[in-house]
Amino acid sequence: DSSNCVFCNVSLQVLSGNKLVDNLIRKSLTLKVKHRIAYIPFEQFTNIEYLAEGGFSKIYKALWKDGPIIGWALIVNVLDDNEVYGIIPYIAPEVLRGGKLTTASDVYSLGMIMWEITSGQRPFSERSHDVHPINDICDGIRPPVINGTTKPYIELMMKSWETDPSKRPAADMVAKTIREMTWDGKTKLPNIKGTKIAVHPDAVFK
Repeated sequence: DSSNCVFCNVSLQVLSGNKLVDNLIRKSLTLKVKHRIAYIPFEQFTNIEYLAEGGFSKIYKALWKDGPIIGWALIVNVLDDNEVYGIIPYIAPEVLRGGKLTTASDVYSLGMIMWEITSGQRPFSERSHDVHPINDICDGIRPPVINGTTKPYIELMMKSWETDPSKRPAADMVAKTIREMTWDGKTKLPNIKGTKIAVHPDAVFK
């Protein structure tokens, strides 16, 4: 289901298991952050106080003992002992799908930083950080290669971006390649002076 944020359901567990409720949640995940809905099991609330009864249901206020959702653009799993934090454009696809952080996922993040160095911009900064960039990243979409970037640099960057973590270079090979590019003096980066950084109001980088 392309309208369902796999990352949100795996990491934030926003779906309820009720088909009607989950359809509403899925639709809300494609909206701006302030309009999104998450399902929170009743047993996760404390200090529950009755407020009123409306035409649809009773209304309560309570504290969410495992909350809050710090940001929809962050991975925050407060229910696990192994907490994982990150910013969407730098997170490897397998981690967005609920996998563990590994050296291979670190290499992916480095690839995104390499692109940032050549462009003078943060990856996917022109887009809202809702479910769509997450789905695109998992489908293999990456930022465009910047004109003027030398071939060895591009090759290392794109290998680091591989969707399949087993196809990414090992960390020691990355370090060796970067050292070689630094020493040979032939690796040139694009001139990014005066680059205008466009940031979408719903892009989150903190």
